Amino acid sequence: MARVPPLSTFSIAAWDPVRQDWGAAVLSNYLAVGALVPFVRAQVGVVLTQATASRPLAEAALAGLAEGLAADEVLAGVIGRDRRAPVRQVAVLDSNGRAAVHTGEECREEAGHVMGERYLCTGNTLLPGTLDAMGAVFEAARSAGQGELADWLLAALAAGAAAGGDRRGELAAALLVARPDGGFGGDNDRYVDLRVDAHGQPIQTLRRLLAIHHLYYQDAAAEAWQDLHELDSTALEALARSSGIVLRTLQARDDAAMEGLVHWFADHNIEHALDPAGWRVRRELSVYLSLFAPGNGVPSKSSQLRVSKR
Repeated sequence: MARVPPLSTFSIAAWDPVRQDWGAAVLSNYLAVGALVPFVRAQVGVVLTQATASRPLAEAALAGLAEGLAADEVLAGVIGRDRRAPVRQVAVLDSNGRAAVHTGEECREEAGHVMGERYLCTGNTLLPGTLDAMGAVFEAARSAGQGELADWLLAALAAGAAAGGDRRGELAAALLVARPDGGFGGDNDRYVDLRVDAHGQPIQTLRRLLAIHHLYYQDAAAEAWQDLHELDSTALEALARSSGIVLRTLQARDDAAMEGLVHWFADHNIEHALDPAGWRVRRELSVYLSLFAPGNGVPSKSSQLRVSKR
């Protein structure tokens, strides 16, 4: 039998009945934790397996949820058949936000969970206070009414890390949110599916990825726009460099420069983030442009119009 390494981690699962989002976030010192721990399906629920992760167990739990069983019924069924139950954590959140969690008696300390209205937090090999901090911040973020489930989950994950988190350190993080027809093309439920692996700052990187995801997929509110020239100098320079447009012509609101910007935004699939008539851009653009800063690995190659010096 192949060795099954312990998967020490902490995670959160939740349901937002307003937007009909089911989601999970996870952080660990284990590589590719996002491929192992969270299983999420819109209008069905969330299953987390950790300490000793198991895809077959998670899929069986999701199948039970899809049949309409409640979270506690599903959990009792899969744990009752699980010979590795003593070394496994399993958390189930059903389509109505009801939660049930199992923590095996042989899971590494500190191990446990907290549950609240339509959410749960669970983890093992933790420093004390991690799970309580996650629950408190999730509830506060949700009550504040800003953002959406993905933002609240990430805020909770960051709070857990700040409170102690995995006592071995951080290597990988993931954020997964399912929404009916919420995925690309509207023919699937993968609304958010972001992962960071083998990285020294997984939370910060996941936060940047989520901001870019919002730029791509989230409709902009009125306050989500800013004048192009309100971008900080680093972002504006990155835009000029990556688009091939001379910075001076951007700053002068040159018509030819805007023509080049229209093409550049279209080539990068973010044309909806530019208001040419008003010289406005989405506020998340600064985060996106950080990808084009020197040393970040995104080439500054562009097929766009290069505005000549004058």
